[in-house]
Amino acid sequence: MALRLFHVTEFAQSSISPAAQRSSWHPLTVLTLISLWLTLTGNLPLWREISRAPEAAYAGHGAFGLSLYLALLCLTSLGLLLTLFNWSPLLKVFAIVLLWLTAVNAELLWTGQGVLLLDTAHLQNTLGPLITHLSHLPWWQHLLWLGLLAGLPTLWLWNINIRRVRLSRRLPQNLLMILVWAVALAAVWFIGRDSLLPVLQGTRWLDGLSPFNTLLSLAH
Repeated sequence: MALRLFHVTEFAQSSISPAAQRSSWHPLTVLTLISLWLTLTGNLPLWREISRAPEAAYAGHGAFGLSLYLALLCLTSLGLLLTLFNWSPLLKVFAIVLLWLTAVNAELLWTGQGVLLLDTAHLQNTLGPLITHLSHLPWWQHLLWLGLLAGLPTLWLWNINIRRVRLSRRLPQNLLMILVWAVALAAVWFIGRDSLLPVLQGTRWLDGLSPFNTLLSLAH
């Protein structure tokens, strides 16, 4: 019993040793990488739609400029949202949920369907047709979208060691990062409020921004 207790204690001490901590990922790095991944790959159908839009839809702005503005809006919003859940083990769980929601939305939008809306009215009316639509798609397409966009990053996220940060340090870090992300989001909004934002509000592109199209449906 004493020998077993020694091994357990030794393992616990080694798992929080300085060497183990140095080889782990800082939670702020993880949430920033997840935000980038969700923004860039999770919205591939949206980037394709913008690139194929007629010239008149850009209202004098280029496709790259509008896409970059939308990407910055999405990135800063996701960074702010994930920072609110930056409490172990909530960060991993919430990030994985966002990965799979975004992957499902990406596959649906790429194949010409609407996004997954989670309010009661839409679930009753559209869930059945969406399941039927997905069941008729070839298996390799599910593997491509769900496997690459959600499966691989989920495996990476689940297996990495996220650095343990004491509450006395994590709380001020989170508050500071919430402020940083909020200021960045406000700056992006302010830069485009008179030029780019009115153009986007006149299209359906804002509604196609994942995963916020699904998350906002919960408010209805």
